[in-house]
Amino acid sequence: LLYTIKFEFIHMGNQQNKGAVLPDLHLKTVLIGPGGAGKSSIFSRITANQFSYFYNQTTSVKIGNVVKKINVPAECLVSLSLWDLPGNDDMDLRKSYYKDVDAAILVVNIKDIENIFEAVSLKEALIDLTETKSQFATFEAVDDCNSTSDSEIISSNIDTDKDKTEAEGNSHSKDSEEQSILINADLKAIDDNCTGKNSKQNGFSVQKLTNLPTLLLGSKVDELEMEEDQDELHPNVAELSRVSEEAHCTGWVPVSAKNNDRSIDLAFTSFIRYLVGRKLQMEQVLSRG
Repeated sequence: LLYTIKFEFIHMGNQQNKGAVLPDLHLKTVLIGPGGAGKSSIFSRITANQFSYFYNQTTSVKIGNVVKKINVPAECLVSLSLWDLPGNDDMDLRKSYYKDVDAAILVVNIKDIENIFEAVSLKEALIDLTETKSQFATFEAVDDCNSTSDSEIISSNIDTDKDKTEAEGNSHSKDSEEQSILINADLKAIDDNCTGKNSKQNGFSVQKLTNLPTLLLGSKVDELEMEEDQDELHPNVAELSRVSEEAHCTGWVPVSAKNNDRSIDLAFTSFIRYLVGRKLQMEQVLSRG
């Protein structure tokens, strides 16, 4: 990679979760972004580890299935249905695609600063269009008199070593490479959703979707002009980080579908680990009664 920073993922307590096993997870994830941002290339890299130099505009939905065995933060077999959706021009005409979504991957062209700016409006449109009761979503319970405030997002990061990555079948990792993902864990929302604080039994009549786990990918990072010994973030990479925070994304990673540098695989695997960590936290909350 031309640009790498430390690879981090959600920390749910390694010691207390050692040996934890979860039932199989079945997730629906939508792949969204502006036209020409590189969604289909990322889709092909995730589902088939392939890349095409020919650009074909996505005009209809493509669905791929990915199965991953995760060992950290708990053992879990994850079956993920990945929906590659057409560009954002007609998002409102394809509302049925956003039904029962568990998570999203938002792709922007990191070369184009205006493209990066679109991430905020795309995330807002995603929340408006999505109809889901997913356990991973964050809701705001509202009645006529009052409403709960948005749950406080708690940042929780932990280093991961290459041995853990290799243990999950990534035998081609380079010792010198580290990848980035900055994960926010909405642990308060997990407690509220699991214990019924956001339910009708407490007098609330409406549940409004306020957030959905979303991984922001800045594609085509291989085309950015950067010095190998550059100490500061490239302006476009810095903007990707800022926009990720503004759009309340789960994390952000600059990636390349063209270069088979495993940046997409590392980001995708880390995102799944985050979802497994969320599920593990839910199980722990429920076990406490």
